[in-house]
Amino acid sequence: TIHGGALATMIDVITTISILRMTHMRTISISLTSEFLNVIKIGEEVEIDTEITKIGKNIVFTDCRIYTDPHHKKKLACKGQHIKSILH
Repeated sequence: TIHGGALATMIDVITTISILRMTHMRTISISLTSEFLNVIKIGEEVEIDTEITKIGKNIVFTDCRIYTDPHHKKKLACKGQHIKSILH
């Protein structure tokens, strides 16, 4: 199965890429949380959804969800929130 630390790293990287695609602001992490809800097997196809929930003057809030079996049952395996400070 995929290690929880690897999933947390995926949340970190993918939410940061989402921020960079919307703006070119440099950011640093304030908080990164993750919840592991179901097992992801090595080699299993996943779908990852990210959402920027708020861009403030100094802080960006993002959510991330990782699903297994995206073409059939689409089971939520992991979810996380990443809060980042904007460097001015």
